[in-house]
Amino acid sequence: MRRFIPRGIAVRVALACLFVVALAMAIIGTGVLSVARGQFAQLMMKQGASSSEANAMFQQTVSGVFGAAVVVAALLSVIVALLLARYLTRPLEEMADAASRLARGDYRARAQEQGPVETRSLAHAFNAMADSLQSQEQARRDFVAGAAHELLTPLTNLQGYLEGLRDGVVAPSDATFASLQEETDQLVRPACAPRDLADAPR
Repeated sequence: MRRFIPRGIAVRVALACLFVVALAMAIIGTGVLSVARGQFAQLMMKQGASSSEANAMFQQTVSGVFGAAVVVAALLSVIVALLLARYLTRPLEEMADAASRLARGDYRARAQEQGPVETRSLAHAFNAMADSLQSQEQARRDFVAGAAHELLTPLTNLQGYLEGLRDGVVAPSDATFASLQEETDQLVRPACAPRDLADAPR
């Protein structure tokens, strides 16, 4: 199993997630450590505590808990960002691998339709293109095999006639030349088929 190493768009997605989380924590931290500190000090002073005692208690309780929460949130945000980056980029990496295999002539290469809707749609379109290319390649091979067969039979017959004429086994009669003409016509038809197919309107 290939290990996931963030790079490219995965890094940008992860960094964007981390930036949003860091910004949110900064805003919350500003509210907690500034506004809440003053409210906490006022409440404690109403209970008879001095300002220094109230600040010390705030540091020991609220600030400590908030600091621990920030550390936990940072770790969780890193994990979530990496998982999200993997979820978004892994289908694209597999699709790129399938495209590379297809370019090398592996017409069985297909992309898994997974991930977000957009990547599933892209993978579906890629697979449809691969199916079309595979069908065209099979049609090309069938055509070449059929054309080779169509050419081989009259060529073999022509070769036999020519050897017979050379060796004097076959007499140079009108019937012989008619047979040679027939074999030649059979050669012309498959030879002209690619040209007619290329000239056909699309």
